[in-house]
Amino acid sequence: GTSTSSRVAESLKLTASATLSPCVSGSTKVFFSWREPSGYLTDAEVSALATSQPRSIQIPAGTMKAGRTYIFEVVAAIDGSTYLNNTAQLSVYGVASDLFGSISGGSSRKQSRLDSLSLDASSSYDPDRIGFYEHLNYTWTCYDLSTHDSCTNSSGYPLVLPSVATMTLAAKTLSAGDYIIRLWLKAEKDGRNATASVGINLAATAIPVVGIDALTVTKVNNNAGTYLQLVGNIAGDTTAYGTITYEWTLTSGDEPTEDSGYSSVFAVAVNRINAVLELGALTQGSTYQFTLTAYAQGDDDTVAAVSGYAVVTVPVNSPPTSGTFEVTPPNGVSLTTDFAFSCASWVDDVEDLPLKYGFRSAVGMSASASTVTHSSEQMVLSATTTTSFTTTLPEGDSTGNISCVAYIKDRFSGATRVTTVVGVSSLAASFFGRRRRLDEGPSDEFANYMTNLSSSLLEAGSLIGD
Repeated sequence: GTSTSSRVAESLKLTASATLSPCVSGSTKVFFSWREPSGYLTDAEVSALATSQPRSIQIPAGTMKAGRTYIFEVVAAIDGSTYLNNTAQLSVYGVASDLFGSISGGSSRKQSRLDSLSLDASSSYDPDRIGFYEHLNYTWTCYDLSTHDSCTNSSGYPLVLPSVATMTLAAKTLSAGDYIIRLWLKAEKDGRNATASVGINLAATAIPVVGIDALTVTKVNNNAGTYLQLVGNIAGDTTAYGTITYEWTLTSGDEPTEDSGYSSVFAVAVNRINAVLELGALTQGSTYQFTLTAYAQGDDDTVAAVSGYAVVTVPVNSPPTSGTFEVTPPNGVSLTTDFAFSCASWVDDVEDLPLKYGFRSAVGMSASASTVTHSSEQMVLSATTTTSFTTTLPEGDSTGNISCVAYIKDRFSGATRVTTVVGVSSLAASFFGRRRRLDEGPSDEFANYMTNLSSSLLEAGSLIGD
């Protein structure tokens, strides 16, 4: 059988594919039935996974448990026959997800020591148990950059931070200066962990308290035509500062040039409390920092303006690279020749793993010549961790060409598309040759209606176009 893995926090679609033997003529209907023989799911639970297409089941996120290997079995039978059938199985190992640690307010910020300091990690979560937080442990540490030691309070004693998701340090707890506050997030039972940190610059005088909402994603993809909103906020009584103006700036990362087709990474004016980023203007693999600064001018113009700021970090995903995709043999007969699709040597950042591989085909050369998903592409095998499989293909165009396409996708949906072309000739000559052999004498071929049942179960993820 075939095996793959899937994060239990992600939904999983399995689709069976059955191909009749070329000797079968006339209209023949194939029936599909599913079960999970390992015993982790009852027949009733599997039945509840049914979709409008009998060949497919949809497994919702959270159905599987991490650390278990589930066996999904499908039986394909002709006209409901009990003996003209074949079976395929797929073993799916449930993979635990990484914890997501996050501190609201931005990756660094500046405020006055005269204001209370809010530390909010409530946006942290366990993707495997959305909505449940009692199993998460929060540990906070504070580091003083001026003394290169643990923080002390205004009385000189070590600062002890409570093990809670959200806390507020009273005004004047810390002296003016620069600090790094780090969160250590841990799951009680299995020890999975994550970290997050925030740099704090405390001013001695009163300034606006600026924050930026935490991102809900670990990395973004620089797909053209997509956007990311950065949400800023001002805490406390803003009337105490008179007139407040805002400015967003790109403070770290590659500044796009006019040649790239984008004059700026900002899709709207930068003098608003919220910003919108043009993700297509960002560079793959780069890390950007965006700063929201709030300038406060008192009613008395003779008093100098003061400012506070917050910084948010936006990592940009880099899709899989450096691998190969091939289909063999280079030529064959439609619905008869077994073509082997194979990907090898694809690499990505460790945190982007596991990689998934999806395969498509299209009649003619158009899909192969295109740099993006082509409308003629048809699903052959959707996204799985399996790097290779074997299948038959339909007849090619007038010159026999079939475009074969592979999508290699990482866990943050960054995908690389590669193509190749094979020749697939008409089935007619091969089919009539088989019919002549059947006419000449007894054969086992008729009984083996399902010899070409594809034993691959297709996992439909969010691969491009799925």
